[in-house]
Amino acid sequence: MTLSRRTVIRTFMRTFTAGAAAATFGAASASDFPAKPIRVVVPFPAGSLGDMLVRAMTIRTAEQGVSFLVDNKPGGNTFIAMSTVANAPADGYTLAQTTVSTDVLNPMLYAKMPYDPAAMTPLALMGYSPFVFVVPAEFPAQTLAELIAMAKAKPGTINFGSAGIGNATQLVTEKLMREAGIQMTHVPFNGSQPVHQALIRNDVQVYSDVLTSALPHIRSGKFRVLAITSNQRHPVVANAPTLIESGFPNFVMSAWYGLQVPRRTPQDAVDRMVGAIDKALADPAMISDFANRGMVLFPPGGPKQMAQQIATDRERWGAVVKALNIKLEQ
Repeated sequence: MTLSRRTVIRTFMRTFTAGAAAATFGAASASDFPAKPIRVVVPFPAGSLGDMLVRAMTIRTAEQGVSFLVDNKPGGNTFIAMSTVANAPADGYTLAQTTVSTDVLNPMLYAKMPYDPAAMTPLALMGYSPFVFVVPAEFPAQTLAELIAMAKAKPGTINFGSAGIGNATQLVTEKLMREAGIQMTHVPFNGSQPVHQALIRNDVQVYSDVLTSALPHIRSGKFRVLAITSNQRHPVVANAPTLIESGFPNFVMSAWYGLQVPRRTPQDAVDRMVGAIDKALADPAMISDFANRGMVLFPPGGPKQMAQQIATDRERWGAVVKALNIKLEQ
């Protein structure tokens, strides 16, 4: 059957109009993201530093039309929260707060994990806190060099605490011992608070704590800081030299917070969230508030910056993990 010229033109116009309408609707849908609050799953309890960081950010993103709903899922060594997001729909409405432990250390330390880390992909870095080597206020070593000299003179007689076997607080001290050629005795605890009490009692003499965690005891005068693992001094402990200044040029390590989304999350959703997050973290009031807590907020960088941080930290931490041959079970 032969179609008339008028029929062909009419059919073409219907098809073109439908396609144009679909394209217009698609563009409107993208520009309208988010149409509802975005759930950010936090693997820490309400009131923890990570939780406060997310909530401070969400106040500022809401002002830009990007609302987040914080969902605290602590416990299970962060596996509960990470599994929730790894198995969530990749629609832009679920993301996870992650850390150097979830993104770097856990995949190295655990032979089996209850979720596939590759199911998530970087969104943005938030903030970081360096580690500080602290000792009890009455400890005789006044500097890192003096601590190293003491440890060399009497190997194994100085105890160092950690928040658990394979925890970053152990690995940082293990790295120092390897690079300084010293031996101290490891005493693991279940979390940082018991280590703090052990330091105060002088049951352990050294702890490579996260600055944000140790800061209250530093300010009270119970702990003395011997060195800090950032690439430059931090203003809240300005008298503490960096490990670089102390003779260890490659010793830069930090505990950081970031955000990840399920892989294949739409790019328009990623771009919208990253734009709002970058603006929130650049707020001078927020920068000042968290600096006073011992944290540095990251400059804008998005997924590429976070992916590079993860890759760099895999090299930094990987050598220590491999040397210790630590393998953990769930």
